[in-house]
Amino acid sequence: MVRSVDSGVVLAKVARLGEALAQLAELAAMPFDRFAASWALVAAAERNLEVAVQACVDVGNHLIARRGLVAPSAAVEVFRVLADDGLLSEDLADELVALVRLRNRLAHEYERVVPRELWTAARQLDPFRRFAQAVGPLASPPGSSHARERAPKYRKSRRPSPRSGK
Repeated sequence: MVRSVDSGVVLAKVARLGEALAQLAELAAMPFDRFAASWALVAAAERNLEVAVQACVDVGNHLIARRGLVAPSAAVEVFRVLADDGLLSEDLADELVALVRLRNRLAHEYERVVPRELWTAARQLDPFRRFAQAVGPLASPPGSSHARERAPKYRKSRRPSPRSGK
């Protein structure tokens, strides 16, 4: 059963994603030495990367639930499920999975993440932007023809879903 997407939920998460990306872009624009010398700037990058990834995961989980898809058991599976359903390309799903793994390291192995890695990630924000672009049309108000017309549809994945066993 496909239920309508709660556009308020999706739009709020995408807006917060945009705020985190703007802050990350500011951090990425500064020279690495200045960035690395400030614990406050490094901490800001950590937090904004966590927020950006989590916003994507939250939107993905919302779309999965609303479309009646198999619920992923872990955040790294969210984007594979969306790619299997044709909402994301395989390439974008792979990039987002890598970002979830970085977010997991920030949450659980934070002592092993170095400033250079954060600064580099802050300079590579395209996967987040492409995700927001892909899900934005799905946040159109219920009954809107724009939601159907503008929603991306990628070819079904040939990779077996981790949960479907196919």
